[in-house]
Formats: sequence, structure tokens, C-alpha cells
Amino acid sequence: MLDPGCGSGPLASAFARLAGHVLALEPEPEMLAAAATRANVTWRQGGSATLSPELDRFNLVTMGRSLHWMDRADTLRRLDTVVAAGGAIVLFDDDHPALPDNAWLCDDGAILLDWPFPVLEQVTVYAGTLLSLPTLTVRVLLMSSASRARLGARADNLVAEPAAWFADAAPQGMLHEAVAASALIASQH
Repeated sequence: MLDPGCGSGPLASAFARLAGHVLALEPEPEMLAAAATRANVTWRQGGSATLSPELDRFNLVTMGRSLHWMDRADTLRRLDTVVAAGGAIVLFDDDHPALPDNAWLCDDGAILLDWPFPVLEQVTVYAGTLLSLPTLTVRVLLMSSASRARLGARADNLVAEPAAWFADAAPQGMLHEAVAASALIASQH
């Protein structure tokens, strides 16, 4: 297993018992020093630029909130050279679900606080779509904070800005968009 951008090493350490060999890379010396106190992992200073076949081939690459610090396109090209056939990259993240313990964090936490549905499961589906300027415009104007009812004549200025940007970003008239649609399922059992 490879854990680039391992930080203080929580993923590398958690998977060490299961993965056999774990190599954890971290560019920041202070983080690497904190990580090195954890056992059963090979800790090495390095960042996404050090990803190469010389490291080894890995069946699993884990990344916990680290990809956004890296040049994503370059990192993914480099990971393609170290992930074994049939291997996978797993991106970890965390969130604060609308539960009683998080009421102080979530404005909408009250939705689940008083309901007797203690079993929560989140399902996320990823899909790609094409986005046109009219669709983007409607999307912006459907936001309560940017509606014509709220902004009045200023809404036209709001629409003009994305139109100019869109012309540069999508010379063919369409943008590719990746969408993650999530559902939090609460049940009694």
C-alpha cells in the first residue's frame, strides 16, 4: 500500500495490519516526524513529484484529504505508473453528519436530531454530464441568494460574468462536469 501525503499517518497506520507492506510519503518534515512514531510503516520524506515506478507497484493507494494540495493531473499520471494492474486509489474524507453530537456544527442538524432513525448510511453516485451556458445561467438564478427576486436588475450583471468566463472556458459551447449526488439514508434498523 502507498499513502502519499500521509500527514501524521492515520491511514497508513490503520491499514498496516491488513496491507503487509505500507510506504507512506510526506513532504513536510514536522508531519513526517509525528507520523514516524507509528509502527509497521516505512516512512519516507517525499511528495507527489517523487511518485515513480522506482518506489514499487502498489495494489492500493490511499489519500486522506491530500490530493487537493497536489498538482492533480500530474499526480494521477504518476500514480498510473505505480498502481498495479487491478489496483485502486481510495480517497478518504470526513464530514459532520446531522447527528446530536454535531448539533453545534450543523445548522440543519435539527432535521435528524429528534427522529428515531439511528442507522445512517450514505450513498454517493458519481456521474459525468455536459453543461451549457443556459443551464449554468439557470442554475445560478435558481440559487436563493442569486435569484432575480432577490437581486433585481443586478441579476443581469451576475449572469454576464459567467457568460464571459464560459466563452473562454468552453470554446465548443459545452463544459464537462462531474457530479457527486449523495443520499443520507436514515432507518430504524
